[in-house]
Amino acid sequence: PNLLLNKEIEGRKVAEKMVRESEERYRSLAKHVADGIMLVQGSKLLFANDAFLFMFGYSHENEIIGKNVFNLISDEFKENYRKIIKQFAAIENSDQNYGKTMEIFQGMCISKEGRKFWVEAHNTPIKWYGKSALLCAMRDINERKLNEIKTQERADSLYKENVKLRSSIKD
Repeated sequence: PNLLLNKEIEGRKVAEKMVRESEERYRSLAKHVADGIMLVQGSKLLFANDAFLFMFGYSHENEIIGKNVFNLISDEFKENYRKIIKQFAAIENSDQNYGKTMEIFQGMCISKEGRKFWVEAHNTPIKWYGKSALLCAMRDINERKLNEIKTQERADSLYKENVKLRSSIKD
């Protein structure tokens, strides 16, 4: 009986070590990836990597963990993110959708200092300690989005000018 108990204890120690190493490996990957990574359950922020903290102007994870994710989103885009949370809630009961990226969120977020900036976020439902969670990989697209807006404004202006010129030519 002692030999069997010793083997069982040894097996558990090996399994625990493997789990710890696996968690460290994934935590290291998430910590050092260039995109901002956050993990959300309900609407509460559970994890944020260094890139996410930097993007939002936080110096330490403790400043943001436990906060409501909607506090990071600009008012005019909160409803868009609510739709993603609702979509997530609808698939929570279906294990077949875990690990599949959902609708991409593109909107403005708010930094710690109140600066608004554009982000693109890829949301993936996962299981986190046996509970449903949303893994979000976020990229700051502020410069690209501002250039797109500027280009669209120029195109609109040129179109209006073109319509005016055609009208004056007819006259």
